[in-house]
Amino acid sequence: MSSGPGSRRTVSTRRHVGIGRLVASWGVIVLGAAGSPASCAPKDASSPSDVVSVSEGTCDEHPTVLVEHQAEIPDAGAGDIVIRTAPVIAVRGEHLYFLLQWQLSGPAGTRHEGYLMRVPLGGGPVERLAALPTAAMASPSALVLTDTDAFLIRPASMDGGNAALLKVPIHGGDPQIVVEAAGDAEALALHGTNLYFADREGLKSIPHAGGSLRLLVPKGETVQLVALGSMLYLASPDRISAVPTGGGEPMTLVEEGSHRLIACGAAVCWFGGGARAATLMQLAPGETPRMLTNALNEPHDMLFDGSQFFVTTGRGAIRRLPADGGALESVYAESGATGLALAGRCLYWAGVRTISTIATGAPPK
Repeated sequence: MSSGPGSRRTVSTRRHVGIGRLVASWGVIVLGAAGSPASCAPKDASSPSDVVSVSEGTCDEHPTVLVEHQAEIPDAGAGDIVIRTAPVIAVRGEHLYFLLQWQLSGPAGTRHEGYLMRVPLGGGPVERLAALPTAAMASPSALVLTDTDAFLIRPASMDGGNAALLKVPIHGGDPQIVVEAAGDAEALALHGTNLYFADREGLKSIPHAGGSLRLLVPKGETVQLVALGSMLYLASPDRISAVPTGGGEPMTLVEEGSHRLIACGAAVCWFGGGARAATLMQLAPGETPRMLTNALNEPHDMLFDGSQFFVTTGRGAIRRLPADGGALESVYAESGATGLALAGRCLYWAGVRTISTIATGAPPK
């Protein structure tokens, strides 16, 4: 086991082969935390089980792999299968939820398949909760969790079919359509008892437990959405605006668009500028926008833990920044690191073939 600076700690599969469960159809050892057998059995015989939970426990200052899966499976019948973790992960209760994508490339073209998965935050059995529609796996934009359900958007199909808001029972089950969108849909958010999303008709809301769909703001293009207090903050390609949660006329706050918008305390924060020299901007109530850094290279995701920001950037760098701005610190670097999640003092990130964790206060690398 390696746990030196800059290395990630994993459990050696070699020493656990004797107690691992061999999935004959794919030749994969499936292990639980600390070497106990993991329960990642497929719900039907045609679905492969290829995910390994390798964490020994909670996070510390050394990067630790929580979940690992094969990067690709060659010679898979009519083509090759490439497997990766989608750049969307989320935490609810004692579990981390993630989307596992399968991309099958062959003579007939490329198709996507995937599953909603979860794993205990401290490591343990990896569960497959649902097989997801093909379109939902092509470009997932958000994963929203309540105590009873997981919500995500199934994008519009290439043949003109509408997008839809889907829900899956939090402990597993078949996906159900909550409501069909008009055209494509983006920017899913939860606030109180309502879900909010945007489609070609505008910004809409619907109770997450079921109820009537409401059009809050007609028209407009929203790509990111954050609920904070009594306001909804909207990011479009050319502006950041705000509107009351009950609807009304949007108020333009900044004439700058962004692909990532989050709540950061009582303020909202977003990526601004160009991709290769991006800024992290902050806007507090009653104040003007403030730049916290201008040294971000191709930023992907960010979150705020109350005292510092964490950002994934180009080439898989995971960076940390004080709440008031200042020098960026390197936490870790992993090729393909994108989506972030937080649980207590533990930071989680999705790589191409892993989900890993580290303490938020780990020394800079």
